[in-house]
Amino acid sequence: MGADPGFRYLNLENRWPGCDYASHGLSVGDDGGLRLAKTSDGYRRTGAFIAGPIVVSDRPTDWQLLRVDVSRLPSNAHVRFFTLSSDRSDGSSSSPAPMVPWDAAATVVTSVANHLPRIPLDTWQAFPLDALHGRIFGEPGCFLWVAGALQGDGAVTPLVDQVRVDFDQVGSLSLLPEIYQHDESHAAIDPLLRLFEQPLGQASDSIDGLAALCHPWSAPDDGVESWLDWLAGWLGVNLDETWSESQRRCVVALAFGAHAKRGTAESLQNYLAQYGFRTRIEEAGSGLSLWSLDDGNLLGCNTQLAPAPPDGAVLGRTAIPNGSNLSPPDRVGAPLHEDWAHCFRLGLYAAESLSEDDLARIRRLIDRERLAHMSYSLCVILPLMRVGVQARIGVDAVVAARPRVSQLDTSHSLGGCSRLRSTDT
Repeated sequence: MGADPGFRYLNLENRWPGCDYASHGLSVGDDGGLRLAKTSDGYRRTGAFIAGPIVVSDRPTDWQLLRVDVSRLPSNAHVRFFTLSSDRSDGSSSSPAPMVPWDAAATVVTSVANHLPRIPLDTWQAFPLDALHGRIFGEPGCFLWVAGALQGDGAVTPLVDQVRVDFDQVGSLSLLPEIYQHDESHAAIDPLLRLFEQPLGQASDSIDGLAALCHPWSAPDDGVESWLDWLAGWLGVNLDETWSESQRRCVVALAFGAHAKRGTAESLQNYLAQYGFRTRIEEAGSGLSLWSLDDGNLLGCNTQLAPAPPDGAVLGRTAIPNGSNLSPPDRVGAPLHEDWAHCFRLGLYAAESLSEDDLARIRRLIDRERLAHMSYSLCVILPLMRVGVQARIGVDAVVAARPRVSQLDTSHSLGGCSRLRSTDT
């Protein structure tokens, strides 16, 4: 055929080059669309345009599809489009341009059924009334004309934004067995297949776009129920309404990996950080170990007795009637950790200035995310650094201003939380 596969637009930057519309009762609005020309009391009732010749090669071109974008088509207004292919630049041997299709002397085919597989050259093909997409059945030619007729009731007008012509594109015929691609079959089958390419193409584009819809960084996030909200629901993630779009997408993107660590201290700490709460989580059982009285262990400070012998009841040693714990072989040592294995402490820094509503919200978030069998305590880390008691650097060693001078009363104990006035103040 002619040129490389492609398409041509009639509206270029809100101008319609090569299109005669003003002499047929149309005008171009500020938005670049073709419309019926205005009158003193509204719009003209009829108008038309003719564009061409469209040329893409010095050899015959297979003109295939006509696509029209119409942004406004009221119920009491109509549009109709026409195409004509020719091997002569004037479209006719007897006139400087082809007769317009609404001329009574023009040859117009309104039903292609009697002219399949092709409409002869220099013959107008009329598309159905208000049809905005259709197959061009004209014989391949070097030149193409496109015409359109607009109609209204004087009060309204259609608005044609764009007209596009596709040519020499490989259609669905290439997907059929080779026997259907011979010259004899090609001419009859290809035009019919292209009638279905528009709806099938839309379905194919939707299928091709599924990957983007299921990706957290490209899924649409607009409307009451966006695709991003659907993804979050599939992953069991609750998106906060106050989060920014980038934060919402980040949470969904990390959700699948976060499920692998769900229930751990790290996961819970990251979960609260998503809502803007800086916390520190300590598992009570993580510090349990065997101990002996030496420089590193202080009796009554960091030592405790096990609730039961680690190896259960042993005859001659720990088996006491009505006072022994029987342990199966697979639970040897379990009594050492049973009291603390499923407990954790969540520390919040007082410098965060958390309100009672914030603390209540933190508890709701923890109850939603923690494992059902785990218990916890919520502690506020105050600026009360004391060596040996609260002095872990980077954890709870928070230095505050000098406290007020204490007065001995019921709330202060001498030598405990009291402070004497210095001589220089």
